[in-house]
Amino acid sequence: MTLIFTNIMFLLGCLPVVTIGSSLLALTEVTLDRIRYGSEAPFSVFPDFWKAYKRHLRRGVPLSIALVLVFGALVLDFLWISSGQELFPGLFGLMGAVTVILLMILSYYLPLLSTGKYSLWDGVIAAFFESFAHWGLALVEAVLVIGAVLLCLYIPNIFVSMIPVFLIIGFSLCGRILLSLIADTLPRDEDEEEYEEEEF
Repeated sequence: MTLIFTNIMFLLGCLPVVTIGSSLLALTEVTLDRIRYGSEAPFSVFPDFWKAYKRHLRRGVPLSIALVLVFGALVLDFLWISSGQELFPGLFGLMGAVTVILLMILSYYLPLLSTGKYSLWDGVIAAFFESFAHWGLALVEAVLVIGAVLLCLYIPNIFVSMIPVFLIIGFSLCGRILLSLIADTLPRDEDEEEYEEEEF
């Protein structure tokens, strides 16, 4: 039920479109807390999500614009390449490498940004170094995301059948799976360590 409620909160938070970034950061924050502390931590979906959502609202708007521009450019490039246009040698491989690197950085960017300790640009730099310090996990995340997107693009029936799943639980479940891969490699605050000592 927690995944369902969190997914609903995330989708509602995305409705204004310019707040997609805020909703992503809130989803990342509450999911990471749940992964790290599990049932030991007091957790209430509505209050915790909306507190995080409001906290990330200011930085979430420019983040939304940046994400739309980056992913919009990647989609346009993909459509251009798949249209059969004559390409420069190696351009397809270059675009693929750029996409993988961007997804590797993004895998650490949102979790780091959700802590509230980084500006949008400082978060990019920190995520770059973290993603390459733990390149194996970041690469696995990137491949999983690319694989899921390609399946939906090349087998439309899968995409259509997955829409109800994503509306009910999908975004929250995907976030939990991807964040579980890197949760132990993320830098921790002193307050978090003290919290764990008190709990255990």
